[in-house]
Amino acid sequence: MYKYQICFILNLILFVTSGQLKAKDSIGETLYYQRKFKDATSYFRVESIKGDKNNKAHNIFWLGQCLAALRQPDSAIVAYEYLVAEKNIAPIWKINALGGLASIYSYRQDTKKVEFYVSQMLLYGNQYPEKRDARYWRIMGNFYFDTYKNDLATTHFIRSANTAESQKDSIGLVGSYVMLGRVYERLEKNIQALHYFELAIKMQDELKINLHLPQCYQSVAALYENQNNFKKAFEYYSKGISLDTKLGDNYGRAYGLIGVSNALLNQGKTKNVASLIGEAYSIFIKYDDQPCIGYCLNLKGLYHQKNSNIKKH
Repeated sequence: MYKYQICFILNLILFVTSGQLKAKDSIGETLYYQRKFKDATSYFRVESIKGDKNNKAHNIFWLGQCLAALRQPDSAIVAYEYLVAEKNIAPIWKINALGGLASIYSYRQDTKKVEFYVSQMLLYGNQYPEKRDARYWRIMGNFYFDTYKNDLATTHFIRSANTAESQKDSIGLVGSYVMLGRVYERLEKNIQALHYFELAIKMQDELKINLHLPQCYQSVAALYENQNNFKKAFEYYSKGISLDTKLGDNYGRAYGLIGVSNALLNQGKTKNVASLIGEAYSIFIKYDDQPCIGYCLNLKGLYHQKNSNIKKH
């Protein structure tokens, strides 16, 4: 598993949602599932001031999801905390908001806050067991995944998948498959990991959504790279970069660029690698993503080492 993949945690946690594309889904949710996060944000900003408390809570939660996806965690926290504090709203919105807060603070490695919000989720989940949907079990799984309790993570992701299946929650099932792929990837069970990522890709193609596709493409590419199947690796890296470029997601594109750079350097190829790393580096600087900035610097060092060796020969 490559070091840069730690940067995927934010995307894979915050982009995981539950739902099924149906006629009753709002325009904003449909936009979100297509990764059109800016348009979805605009929609939910307007809708969040309309209707009764539960309608507002629904739209404020989704506004938080969109802001998190746009890498505006502080603004997302405001939305989630509003729901946690709000009285007389359906418990599902408090549970979902607590999950959003746990996800953000997990990325920030604030263990105490994560444990607090997860404990609050457990309290609500025990009080309202019927509200423990696929998202609920997946967020619990994410907590164990981030604390490297892989057996517990796997158990919860499987429970999330089973719940999604029983509730006919197609998008929730996709999210569960993605996280099962992640945990098996970590455990170096590549066959199982590839199986779940490919299932997630197939389901998204059938549903005509893009929500997790870039991350799936990049993870599949990395798995093939681990097997020295560079042809397949480049095929999937290219798919991810192409989709991120089409969607205008420079941040996601940067992940693909460092993936390709890493694969090229592992083959001893240095042509055009410096420009690929440089482009990714400039994007991560913009977002102040320190782990990925550090990885780009490591790649630059590896590039100079490989390039020096080539010149010597």
